[in-house]
Amino acid sequence: MDKPIQDAVDIAITMAARKEFRRLSRELPKSNRHVDVVKSVEESLHSLGKLTARDMPDYDEWDALFYPAWYQPKQVNLAYSVLRTLRENGAAIGGEKKWDGDIFGIDDGRAHFIDFGCGPLAMQFAVAIAAADSISEGRRLHRIRIDSYDPNPEMFIVGKSIWDEFVRRMKRHHPKHPICKVFDLIQCEIHAELDTLPEATDIPHFLSAIHAAYEESPVEYDLESLVAKYDPVGFLFTTRAHASNWKLLLNASPIREGARYARIPIHNHNLEARFVGDLDALTKWRRSLCDSLLVKRTLPPNTGINTESMKNLLNNPVTWKYPNPAILLYMRRDISEFTG
Repeated sequence: MDKPIQDAVDIAITMAARKEFRRLSRELPKSNRHVDVVKSVEESLHSLGKLTARDMPDYDEWDALFYPAWYQPKQVNLAYSVLRTLRENGAAIGGEKKWDGDIFGIDDGRAHFIDFGCGPLAMQFAVAIAAADSISEGRRLHRIRIDSYDPNPEMFIVGKSIWDEFVRRMKRHHPKHPICKVFDLIQCEIHAELDTLPEATDIPHFLSAIHAAYEESPVEYDLESLVAKYDPVGFLFTTRAHASNWKLLLNASPIREGARYARIPIHNHNLEARFVGDLDALTKWRRSLCDSLLVKRTLPPNTGINTESMKNLLNNPVTWKYPNPAILLYMRRDISEFTG
């Protein structure tokens, strides 16, 4: 377990959420501000509840505030755990172990990630943490680029705020941590349009889409275009592991097992979550927010606000634990051509 990383992520999300909450609250009219703030929070929590039905939330500014304050740690943990498990277990391609499973061991330590539906940049965090692991074990990295795409800029604007605070905190409090070397190597670009993603280069690309598939918003055509454009060396596609979600994931995947790609068997039973426990700072912030919002004397009667539901949602501890994931991970069968 890497406590400095866990603590820094926890505090970075908390600081960004607190700052964004103040900004959004101040933009509401003073005359009825408290009630309007409570209603905005309630609406956002309801919007994010759509995820349990595989529907897409509204992803407005309030959703972009509360989404990372609950889901970001889980998705960072999931993506990082996949990369870590891949490296530790190695990867057998077509029954043969053709590489050591370290994504940063491809092409002499050069790596280019394309993250589709990036949200608040969970994959960017996971890549950086995994790269720090590789450095700590003696791997020489030369260049890391991450191009993240999401059609909802409100999400990645908050994600960038979290990332900036995370980098600042690690550099200030843990300057000798390997991830600080990653910060010097990594180049991050964010895109609200697919057309602005860079052209393919000779550097192998790794494509990811973490929880980016929704029932009402097909993504297969966009993913197919990215596979055609980048011919990725690997593809990670995840969502929550309900039977219908598995079907959604399989149908939306632009890659299948075949002559070009092999599926890497990473499932719940062999995927060890690398971060465990609660995020104390974030949990404390959500609970203090609940207390300040739902003070009875500041809420007039007959507002229609379901205070009990809000209390239940905001008082739950924020954890690193992700729900059982559905994971598709494919790697090129000719992976050995890219390794040293």
